[in-house]
Amino acid sequence: MKDFKGNSRKDIWKSIILPILICIAMLALMVFVVVKFNRMSIEQDQELTLAAVRKAAVQCYADEGRYPSSLDYLEKNYGVHIDEDTFMVTYDCAAANVFPNISVFRR
Repeated sequence: MKDFKGNSRKDIWKSIILPILICIAMLALMVFVVVKFNRMSIEQDQELTLAAVRKAAVQCYADEGRYPSSLDYLEKNYGVHIDEDTFMVTYDCAAANVFPNISVFRR
């Protein structure tokens, strides 16, 4: 079947619709990849935050002979920086000579 310009529907499919579908598929793939990398980056930042807090607690124990009683102490005296917009850190220290329970959660 031909349209008013004499082109067949097959020609319209090849010249217009197929390239548009390919562009949409490529755009969807790019969005998927960006979202995946962002998620991986946040998970990696979460692990690095946990490692930094643990390392600072151990350093405090080595320097002072006790684990710090709060996360604020580590932030003030050992340079720990936590992105509080992205993560919530729980820090529970039962005793000065017992390693604290540290958890990092994504907000």
